[in-house]
Formats: sequence, C-alpha cells, structure tokens
Amino acid sequence: MSSDAWPERTSPRSRPKNCESRRAGPGTPDRPLPAWFGALGWDGAVSRLQPGGMTLEHSVVSHDGLTVARLAPSASLEFAGRSSKDCLTLIAPLGQQPVWMNGRSVGRHEILSVPPGLDVLAIFRGSSHVVFVSIPAKPSDSVGALGHLPTGGDALANVVTGDCGEREKASCAREYADELGCRATAEDSEAYDTAYRIVVTARDYIEAHLGRRIRMTDICAHAATSLSRLERTFRREMNLSPSAYVLAIRLEAVRQALQSATSPETSVAHLAHDCGFNHLGRFAAAYRRHFGELPSETLQNRRTAQT
Repeated sequence: MSSDAWPERTSPRSRPKNCESRRAGPGTPDRPLPAWFGALGWDGAVSRLQPGGMTLEHSVVSHDGLTVARLAPSASLEFAGRSSKDCLTLIAPLGQQPVWMNGRSVGRHEILSVPPGLDVLAIFRGSSHVVFVSIPAKPSDSVGALGHLPTGGDALANVVTGDCGEREKASCAREYADELGCRATAEDSEAYDTAYRIVVTARDYIEAHLGRRIRMTDICAHAATSLSRLERTFRREMNLSPSAYVLAIRLEAVRQALQSATSPETSVAHLAHDCGFNHLGRFAAAYRRHFGELPSETLQNRRTAQT
C-alpha cells in the first residue's frame, strides 16, 4: 500500500475566460490521473471537495486481464467521466463511508457493478476505503446501467485482500467477479434518479456560471427543485452544501489555471476574478485553507517548474 500526494485534477469543465482547462486521460504528462485509476481504464476529471491536505492510499494488482485496486482518500473526491470501455468494474466499499454514484449510494457489504463505457458521476467520501475489481467485459455486461448486489462485498474483499499470492488472488477474484457480474441486475429507482437529476443539473448550471454571481434560487430554477430539497440532496448525496460545492469548484478552477499558466503576465487577481471571486483577500484565505498554500505560491511553483 502506498501513500502519495493527490495530483491536481484535469477537468473537462467549461471555464470562463482564463479559467479554461482541457480533458486529460490516464497517462497524460501534464497531470496524469492516479495510477490505480488509469489501471482501471477509467477516464475523467477528479475534484477535491474538502479543504486540507490530500493523500491517496492505493494498491493495484493486475494479472491475466483482471485488475484489483484499493482506494482510500483522506478527503472527499468527485469523479466525473466514463468507466472503462473494455471492462466491467465491481465496486465494494469496505469502511463505514458509502460510495455515491449516479444517484446510487452503496455501503459496506454491498457491491455496485459498472458496465463498460458508462458516463459516471461519483463521490468517494473522505476516510473511505473502496475496492475496485475490473474484469474483461462480455456482451451481456453492456447493459448501460448500474447493477447492484445487496450482499457479497465482504466476500469479494476477502478474496482480493487475502494472504494468498498475487497470482492466486487475481485468479480467485476473477472467478468470483465473473459470478457477481452475472448475478448483478440493473436498478431503476425513481428516488435515485431524482437525486441524480438534481445533482447533475445543478452541477451543470454551476460550472456554466463560475465567472458570474451564482444564486441558489437560480440553481433551483435550473434544476426544477426547491431550495430545501436542493440543500437536502447535496448534503445527503455529496456530504456538503451547494454553496460549499460552488466554492470548492471555483477554487479548483483557479488552481488549475495557475498550474497551467504559460504567460509571465498571468495574474492571480485576474484569474480569481474570472472564476467568480470578487474579494482577493477572502479568496486567498479560502484558497490557503483548501490547498495549504497561497495562490501566489502555486503560481511561483509553476514558474519555477517552467524554468
């Protein structure tokens, strides 16, 4: 098990003016996704949703078409992208923190099956511990929806975290994962779909208006929901308020713009303003709480790296 500093996200989000970014898949040199993520073949953007230091404990085992990865972030993460186009992925939370994906919340003892090439929005909460098992997809795996098993997570975890050798572990996990993949059935829950719709539509509005004033009433109108329901949904599904989410995404936008700056004329103040911050002092304080350094230090590190 290794522990590495969490790399900054590479995001497909649309940005106002200077807060622009480009999507980068696994292995992209400027900001590669974590090793475990790329090994699974998943492609997308990862966002840090909580302030403070970020570490990622992970391990990856690959053998004969099977990949087993363990993830334990110290703070909540958001993944937005697509699952592997070639593999079925089984996800089993081991700790007390659930995994939220496309409106489905999956806790300990449960397993979520993710079909190939599925558009995914997922939240991995801080202090969680999650096992991913990826197996080559079969035609029957391409159902286009998440599958759910209420039991089996502990048994799957026992296989992949046991004391046997890596080859034997991978072989056993593959056999068991194939069985689970065949048993998993797609869920269709109106409650899940409603929560997912609210989160996604609110998120789309927030990302499209990062450089403007964002009012909760406007988000509610775009998501066709009430303020109380918006608050409840974000707190229940994402473990933070809509306003905290707006702040986290704006801070991430500025950080990525600073880390990708190429012009000597790049200004922290201008980037902050373009991403919706109107008070530079408050912005700098919030940035330091979130990332552990001032925005000027991020920019200086970028310039040092360039030279």
